[in-house]
Amino acid sequence: MIRTKAELKEYLDCEMRLYACGNMRFFPVLVTEQQILRRHSILLRKAEYYYNTRRMLLFKFYLFRLCRLQNRYAMHIPINVFGKGLHINHTGPIVVNAMSRVGDHCKLNAGVTIGENEGARPMLGHHVYLGPGAKVFGDVRIADHVKIGANAVVTHSCDVKGATLAGIPARVIGQEE
Repeated sequence: MIRTKAELKEYLDCEMRLYACGNMRFFPVLVTEQQILRRHSILLRKAEYYYNTRRMLLFKFYLFRLCRLQNRYAMHIPINVFGKGLHINHTGPIVVNAMSRVGDHCKLNAGVTIGENEGARPMLGHHVYLGPGAKVFGDVRIADHVKIGANAVVTHSCDVKGATLAGIPARVIGQEE
């Protein structure tokens, strides 16, 4: 959770390096997908900061802008879920439960769903990659450096660090040394 200006700057610096916009960085109209994702990251982190520091007027301003952008591009990512370094590869339908917790440097693709099942919420580690259409539901714990393949449905925990999960239901198909 972002609680200081220094932490906000650290989160934004980390995430701005992920979205290279070239010379169109300060163009006022969102033209490219990278510009849209960059703006989303800025709005998400500022909304988190102002919520956590109890500055509700600024929080509501940034939350309004964030929700407008998320509704336009079908991305529903609540505040205070992801650690620093969140990288969204493409715009598209992304749904994340507000009570889920995800570590630093997570990569998401279009069609990803992280949701609860009967009140149980997923917890993902650091450096987790979720392929296009991946789903993670329920009381699931995912270790660090895990890759979840395209269209995989994860309903059971994976304690294997560096594992690759695929299939419906997902199972370990490989592991990095």
